Amino acid sequence: MLVLAVAPVWFISALLSLPLRPFHQFTGHLVLLALLGWIFVELTLIGDSTKSHSRVPVCQEK
Repeated sequence: MLVLAVAPVWFISALLSLPLRPFHQFTGHLVLLALLGWIFVELTLIGDSTKSHSRVPVCQEK
């Protein structure tokens, strides 16, 4: 999930910021973007694991 969600945004950001910023700012922003993406993916996975995925109908017929 990390590769599918964060990597495309990270690579596009890297390509667009490379000619516009100095190298130390460029690398700092990419590290921050990668860490935030990783945190958001982990929070999403934690949120998915706390949900109940039962398929029991709410109103059972008699």
